[in-house]
Amino acid sequence: MAATIRVQTNLPAEKFADGAKAAEIVGNVSSKFGIPEANVFLSFLTDAKFFFRGSADPAFIIEITAAPQLVNDESVKKAIQLLSKRVSEDFPEVKTDRVLIFVYEHAGNRAGIAGMTMEEYKASQ
Repeated sequence: MAATIRVQTNLPAEKFADGAKAAEIVGNVSSKFGIPEANVFLSFLTDAKFFFRGSADPAFIIEITAAPQLVNDESVKKAIQLLSKRVSEDFPEVKTDRVLIFVYEHAGNRAGIAGMTMEEYKASQ
């Protein structure tokens, strides 16, 4: 199984020079969805131009995509709570109502790695 995490923020890149935060995000998502850390792909986009709720104040959009069998109400709720807490603690200038988190499912035959679908890849391992 694999998952992707896409984090977008309008905060500057300098705020994320410490790779420990990235490793922590990967570890948290890995544990909440039961995916090996090596199979979690994190992309981090900073310095975005956002306008939300009538302002350009600091904000985050976090998108997680994982296999349907891993995306259930309990794991999604825990992941949202944990990621919201981490953003609030690490970036107090970001109000909690400016952290949007979306969790999506991907079917194993609709995603791929190494030139094959995820289903094929899993079967080959």
